[in-house]
Amino acid sequence: MMDYNCTNVAPPYETPGTPVPPTEPLSAVMDQADRMATEALIMARRIRQHLFGANKDPQKEGEKPECFRDVLTHQRMTLGEVVEELARIIDELGV
Repeated sequence: MMDYNCTNVAPPYETPGTPVPPTEPLSAVMDQADRMATEALIMARRIRQHLFGANKDPQKEGEKPECFRDVLTHQRMTLGEVVEELARIIDELGV
């Protein structure tokens, strides 16, 4: 039977606003964000092609960025392309 009065088995209490240390390296998080942005772009292109039979824009293959600034720039550009694709879909739907 569990003793609910025992205080030394309770997990430590963290005050609100206490930063939680990261459990993954930044490179892993950035790789995941890049994969998600690329997947969003691919899905937006597929949706546009399915709805309107639009030709696929050629995918740009380039070198994988090495420094953090280049990684952020690449993700910004990829997400910008996602926004452009979604804007094209919206325009073609007449919304």
